[in-house]
Amino acid sequence: MPDAPTAKGRATRARIVMGAAELLREQGVALTTLDDIRGRTGTSKSQLFHYFPAGKAGP
Repeated sequence: MPDAPTAKGRATRARIVMGAAELLREQGVALTTLDDIRGRTGTSKSQLFHYFPAGKAGP
């Protein structure tokens, strides 16, 4: 993610984090997929990798 994200970028990242957290609480880690997160948050796979380039290992 760039050093100075835009307001829109911060909102998108927050939407991904919140949606993923909801799914993890509902379904658990083992059953939650990237497609589940994409569907819940209305984001593309490229957006997920843009905002979280390190994948699971990242912050």
